[in-house]
Amino acid sequence: MVSRNRSTCGVRPSFVQPYNFPPRGEVIVSVAGYPAPARIGVQMYSQGTMCKMIAQCTQQGKSIDEAIIFGERELEGYMRT
Repeated sequence: MVSRNRSTCGVRPSFVQPYNFPPRGEVIVSVAGYPAPARIGVQMYSQGTMCKMIAQCTQQGKSIDEAIIFGERELEGYMRT
């Protein structure tokens, strides 16, 4: 009898990325830095600016306004480079 187990055939299953599928239902699409220019959005994404802002509120106990001020300072630095 022929084995149909893929692991014994040396064939690896395809890896499916979740971004290959369109959003459904109540999913909200978010693009880091939108509507900022691409060079600033790339910096926001690579530096994790939005994640840092969320962490300041949830982990450090800062207010939302303080996190926004932090974000403003970060963006000003991105615009200088």
